Amino acid sequence: PVPGISREGVYTAATLASMKAVPERVAIVGGGVQAAELAYIFTAFGAEVELVVRSGLLPGLDPHLARLARRELDAVRIREGTDLVSVDGGRRVAGVTLSSGGIEEPVQVDAVIAAIGLVPNSEECAGLEKRKNGTIVVDDRMRASVPGVYACGDVTGPPYLTPVARQEGRVAAENVLGCETTMEYRLIPRGFRLGNQYAWAVDDTAVSAYAISGPAGPGSFFAVPERGTGVAKVFLDETGTRVAGVAAAAPDAALSVMYLTELIRHELTVDGLNDFYEIHPAADGLHGLIRYLGERCA
Repeated sequence: PVPGISREGVYTAATLASMKAVPERVAIVGGGVQAAELAYIFTAFGAEVELVVRSGLLPGLDPHLARLARRELDAVRIREGTDLVSVDGGRRVAGVTLSSGGIEEPVQVDAVIAAIGLVPNSEECAGLEKRKNGTIVVDDRMRASVPGVYACGDVTGPPYLTPVARQEGRVAAENVLGCETTMEYRLIPRGFRLGNQYAWAVDDTAVSAYAISGPAGPGSFFAVPERGTGVAKVFLDETGTRVAGVAAAAPDAALSVMYLTELIRHELTVDGLNDFYEIHPAADGLHGLIRYLGERCA
């Protein structure tokens, strides 16, 4: 463990609600979605934020979305390629020591938030096959290595998403009752929120992508964040006619991506929305882009 990590003023997602006041300076450790959201929130509250990222920020995120997300985090000091060496102070946090390129640097902060993931509490599950990190190995029916034992949720490993955990619970329960239900992990929509919502779902058949800037309208339509109108992006498979994924940064991107993902699961093609009526104004542009691609392929 990092020296000083048990000092007062160090928080995780599980303990953050105990924070009594917004700190003037906070170090957030992590480079994923949770770390980015927390950095945005604490900056909006007026804190000076140091985002300590061991490798790269938001790894695996679509490049269009990643560029827009960084723009929304321009008030955050992002320290990529940096390790947390120690949490410094007495009883309470007074600073951190960071290391980048072999050079250590002390930084004054009033609080530290660890957003680097959690370790499963699976020690009591003796006799089950587990991975090195403690997650329980299950098959597509959520059956563990011991007959009659089922496991579901984050304790079984990624993706660490609430809707996935709920679905795994349903699959496990149905198999306990004698059904032959399997878990499907293909094309799971994901998202997070800064000023815009960022949402995406892309399967491994995607070979081409088309993107447009998000539409902008009068203020009565929807609130456009200060630093851009977002982006809409559609992925096609090798035929150029089947939609293989969508991604968007927009005020309501999550809702559109969620429902379009289900249509993609049912083999949505570029002409599949020709008779679709969206509620105007839609801020993400996805439906219009899919319609355009259908006309282009006609």
